[in-house]
Amino acid sequence: MAREVGGSGTGSIRVVATLADVPKESVSQDPLGFGPAAERLADIFAPALTVNTNRVRYYQAVVAGLQLAAESGSADVRRGVLELEKAWALSTYLSNRDVGDSPRSGLAGISYVRTAARPDNVRQRLDYQLFQRGSQAQQGMWGLYRRSATRLLLIEDDIPTGLGQRLAKGFVESIDSSLRRAFVGRTATATTAALALFGSRAGLFAPLDPTTAEAMWDALRADPNRRTSARTIRGVRGGQSELLTALRAVPPFQLSAQAALSLEVCFVGLIRHLDAAVETATIEGWVRPTEVRGNLVLKKALGQWQQRSRAVLEDLDRGGVDPSLVDLGRAVSQAADPWEALEVLVDRHVKIQEGKGRPPWLLRSGGRLVRGAATPAPGYKPLDPSSEPRGHDFRILNLKRLSSEVHAAGVKLR
Repeated sequence: MAREVGGSGTGSIRVVATLADVPKESVSQDPLGFGPAAERLADIFAPALTVNTNRVRYYQAVVAGLQLAAESGSADVRRGVLELEKAWALSTYLSNRDVGDSPRSGLAGISYVRTAARPDNVRQRLDYQLFQRGSQAQQGMWGLYRRSATRLLLIEDDIPTGLGQRLAKGFVESIDSSLRRAFVGRTATATTAALALFGSRAGLFAPLDPTTAEAMWDALRADPNRRTSARTIRGVRGGQSELLTALRAVPPFQLSAQAALSLEVCFVGLIRHLDAAVETATIEGWVRPTEVRGNLVLKKALGQWQQRSRAVLEDLDRGGVDPSLVDLGRAVSQAADPWEALEVLVDRHVKIQEGKGRPPWLLRSGGRLVRGAATPAPGYKPLDPSSEPRGHDFRILNLKRLSSEVHAAGVKLR
């Protein structure tokens, strides 16, 4: 499918939309349907951000890619962004190989970039494979940053806005004439020296210049909630729970931040029973009531939830969280034993999977639960009481990262 959009000085640009533009949902990681509630709360604290958008340079690069593609008269601006990403990623790595070789470089697709790079060569090939074949549009900056950039008013109809052009200014001006053709996919190679120099000025590892930082802050502060969140959490140490605790002290977020903290408690308090049953059914093929009722780990988990449930559910109710989750938590808090709690959770899971058009992970059969559809690995051991499930991402750590980059460039978060 394609559509035509206009742009100042660019003529008519054909934007090709394919299935690759649509992020493909992996195997469901939300078996009890907590995700929509978490997303609604996240959109209060950090609207327009996603769980993947946490670097200013990536926003700048995707906007610059769209600007350069439009200026070059490209018939497919998406392809232009993909081509720029390859050159930009390679230049980032060549500018600072020590950071690029570290496990936490932050550069998406870094293993592919390392494989493609030939630092001792005079020229570098730019037509290398970034990510698994055909998946760059989903896993790279086009798939991860473009929609967020649109919501931040940096682009509109895949054309940079005035604010977007301000953000891209330093990036575009750092591309010398020898690199410009390479950055729009017109040449398959570029000199190592020119790429490394560009990377030192506008690569992911390069510190932000004040002009870029000011434009990013203007995008972030356009929404009052996002502005208040960023200013509140920038200097707070710790993880997500510490940031939510800080937000809880700010009047606009008192109920929502407490609801988010309680949603995590509720999720952790309930999911262990379902995950333990799924793991047992995966190994043995079925789950018997006696095995669940007599399990000490599940007994303890149920008891802990029942002790905390009243306060947690009140927080969720006051915070406007999905009433069905409150009802679910209340039903489990009234369960006589772990098997009865599990039955409540399985009923909820079946409804959630039906809503997604997917088969449930567990099925009832002859008084037992048997393995249903293929399930994802839980990422922890549910029958190990010291192992905790991972909760939900409220995007505030990403907002903190972005605002910290802006602040480090000397921009006050007014």
